[in-house]
Amino acid sequence: MDNPTKAQMWLTSIETIFRYMKCPDDQKVLCAVFFLKNRDTAWWETTERMLGGDVSKITYEQFKENFYAKFFSANVKHAKLQEFLNLEQGDMTVEQYDTEFDMLSRFALDMVRDETAKTEKFVRGLRLDLQGIVRALQPATHVDALCIALDLSLQERADPSKAAGRGSNLGQKRKPELQPALAPQRDLRSGGVFCKPDIFLV
Repeated sequence: MDNPTKAQMWLTSIETIFRYMKCPDDQKVLCAVFFLKNRDTAWWETTERMLGGDVSKITYEQFKENFYAKFFSANVKHAKLQEFLNLEQGDMTVEQYDTEFDMLSRFALDMVRDETAKTEKFVRGLRLDLQGIVRALQPATHVDALCIALDLSLQERADPSKAAGRGSNLGQKRKPELQPALAPQRDLRSGGVFCKPDIFLV
């Protein structure tokens, strides 16, 4: 891993494996170390000794903290933090936006430790037509907000006229969208549902 981009891609791929394999927290460090190669292995051997030498007592959070310290300079971390602060969905799909959000949020841990702040940052970066409806449904977590946005995007793909209608009348619909109501919930149920956070279970 000779550059920050490769290092981030490696860590992201490892954590994807953790999720799909349902890797227990106390096994994550061993699993991550198994996938290290060449000079990265030498880095870990030194780091392991610095952390006490007993890998079974080293947490995955400690592993990540040392990983970022090794492969990301202060300038790179600052640049990534700024990217996160300025991140907006723009032309990305909801899935692409969430992937970027998840990757960059690793450089803003102080901001995303609080679930409310993390959720607000995610919603604030959505396209305005999605943002209004997601806010109206008052998601409690980042996952809730993601599920609502995904459901809306699936409806748009099935019926593009809905997206066009929301975009052309955004100024007129903005106020009603910001007022929690039952109507948006009924509309969401009528389409294909990707996932349902607790907020839908009324």
